[in-house]
Amino acid sequence: MPERVKFDQPSSTARLIARSLLFLAQEKRFLELMPPGMLEGTSCFAADNPEARERLARRLRTPVVRLFVKAVEALVLPGIQIHYLLRKLALEALIRDSLANATRQVVVLGAGLDTLAGRLHHEFPDARFLEVDHPATQRAKIELMHDWLAPGPNLYFLYGDLAEQTLDKLLLESPHFEPRSPTLFLAEGLLMYLPVEQIDIILAFVTSHHPANRIAFTYMENQPPAGKPGFEGFRWFTNAWLRWKNEPFTWGLSRNEVESFVRQRDLQLLEHFNATYLRERFLSENETLRNLKPISGESIAFCQTA
Repeated sequence: MPERVKFDQPSSTARLIARSLLFLAQEKRFLELMPPGMLEGTSCFAADNPEARERLARRLRTPVVRLFVKAVEALVLPGIQIHYLLRKLALEALIRDSLANATRQVVVLGAGLDTLAGRLHHEFPDARFLEVDHPATQRAKIELMHDWLAPGPNLYFLYGDLAEQTLDKLLLESPHFEPRSPTLFLAEGLLMYLPVEQIDIILAFVTSHHPANRIAFTYMENQPPAGKPGFEGFRWFTNAWLRWKNEPFTWGLSRNEVESFVRQRDLQLLEHFNATYLRERFLSENETLRNLKPISGESIAFCQTA
């Protein structure tokens, strides 16, 4: 079968996370943590046709490949793959809880190759789901999604570069966004790539349209001694790789700064999760998982308009 989509455009991080989830899914103990549809959707997004997906799955099951990947992970960012999965589980729990209450619209900023909106929009047909991302990523994702499921009438894909365009332009000019609906905004693995001035613009948009608006975002913690954003034990060559891929971390917070940071931007901090919390919540009661240590340094903040 000829290739339909060239995966040289979506971000390197989006591809890495998708393939990390597939790598974990080859082990039953991790697969059992994944919500229904995550594996199927991620598999469709990680390669561009059924044959390529099967080749990728075979490689990820090969013992020598698994040993190599685990060795590289241990050297570069130990615990990063399980961290990717746990942050997705925590964010999904927040979104589900919000949808069960007042939230009627979910906007996923910089959605990448994530499956959340695709999985939830059928389950919550009365809510709107909008994904906003770079045109290259969106075009690839839309085409590949049809190999996974048929998008419903409440799922929308908006094209835009959040590093260059404001939400006023991307959302208010779209007929699919309803500014008068209580909305949950999700910014997973996004804000650390933006300067604080652009982050302020995003947060100002969240607080300026509906009093029940919420936002869940991840942020990098500033690490000693230099106080720069990154994972705990961040290796210099990891930073070099991010710069080479034009995806360096540019913004972070110290953990004790989060509440004051959001308060100054008219937000109330509702929940704050770090790696210790994620481990306790999702791994501690499983004998095969409780000794795993997800990497520290990226935390989750869940806020509501103050």
